[in-house]
Amino acid sequence: MDNTTNNSKNLLVLNKPKGYVVTRSDERGRKTVYDLLPQWVFDDGWMPIGRLDLE
Repeated sequence: MDNTTNNSKNLLVLNKPKGYVVTRSDERGRKTVYDLLPQWVFDDGWMPIGRLDLE
């Protein structure tokens, strides 16, 4: 029996450009950082932590 657990963590760092909001979708139709990310981010279930100002 193998009792090992994979506790590895992955971190994606993005220098958010001005004018983008950190959210999956925006009720006001503004650009989000998800517009900048490759499809695998969506497929792997990544999510933003926190919310940054638009500027």
